[in-house]
Amino acid sequence: LFVMYAGKALDTDEDEHENILKQIGSTFSDFSVREVEAYDRKWLFFYSMDFFWGTPAAKEFSYEFSDVLITDVSDKTAEQGKPMLSLVFRKYIGRNNRFNDVAGMDVLKEELKDSMFSFANREVAEQYRIKPSNGVLLYGPPGCGKTYIAEKFAENMHLNYAIIKSSDVSDKYAHGTNLLIGRLFDKARENAPCILCLDEIDALVPDRKFLNEAPWMSSEVNEFLSQMNNCGQHGVFVIGTTNNPQQIDPAILRSGRIDKVLYVPMPDESARLSLLKYELNDRPLSDDLDWQELVKLTEGLVCSDITSVVNRAALACAKKPKQVVEETPAAPVVEQVVEEEPVVT
Repeated sequence: LFVMYAGKALDTDEDEHENILKQIGSTFSDFSVREVEAYDRKWLFFYSMDFFWGTPAAKEFSYEFSDVLITDVSDKTAEQGKPMLSLVFRKYIGRNNRFNDVAGMDVLKEELKDSMFSFANREVAEQYRIKPSNGVLLYGPPGCGKTYIAEKFAENMHLNYAIIKSSDVSDKYAHGTNLLIGRLFDKARENAPCILCLDEIDALVPDRKFLNEAPWMSSEVNEFLSQMNNCGQHGVFVIGTTNNPQQIDPAILRSGRIDKVLYVPMPDESARLSLLKYELNDRPLSDDLDWQELVKLTEGLVCSDITSVVNRAALACAKKPKQVVEETPAAPVVEQVVEEEPVVT
């Protein structure tokens, strides 16, 4: 908390500032570090004050200064011997179109919006008897932004959103994972409409014909199959992300569970140009910057590679700003970084 609020003006002296942070810390005493870090910083502070003092004005104040609402549905008092689920839903309440943060991929964006048509247009969907979609699978090379797209999509739809990793539903006891999976979907239905992002879904629902040496995992896959069956009717939309779709159990990919399988490709020229402009926005740039040359230099790179290249190029310029600006064109700096940058493709 001291790190999170370092340098923030709270209109208090140093001692009182420390006292306030100690009060916040005691409020979140039963939270893990990961859970605390998941909270938007401003919202965490104002939520803490509201939790402490219980004033409706403080709550309204927190909403005014925050773009994200946090709903913690973790099991804080799990019974002895039973697995505990740690789950935090986030909901974007700002006004901007968060898909603007995703460079290019217009076709993919439209496919995702179509999948959520019945959630966003309930009256029209009821009139035409359009059944809600259950989920989509996003697959493609690593570093192309599958999880990032899922998060921005949830923000764009203004829905509760939670990202699930395999460790979130793992338990050391027999059938403990099954209980956690069931509890996960129970919490999702309670917070519907919502989006569950199953990150690296191939680790959660591997193909059962390859589980001879781990037969207990078959029942865990069966639990996912049961819970995901027509989950859209209960307001739960599942987005799975993976680099290895061939390792997923084929039963999960049928209609009624995963209704669409969408490929997230490597960025084309248009996407690379959009990403470069997004990453270079508000950075010092030379007047003669040749965008098309940068697009050509980044050919063959995935989104995470381009982000890393821009950051390393910015670092190279920041270390010798006068020399770079006056003596070195921008493209050679980027070209040198691209040649040195290890990439996944």
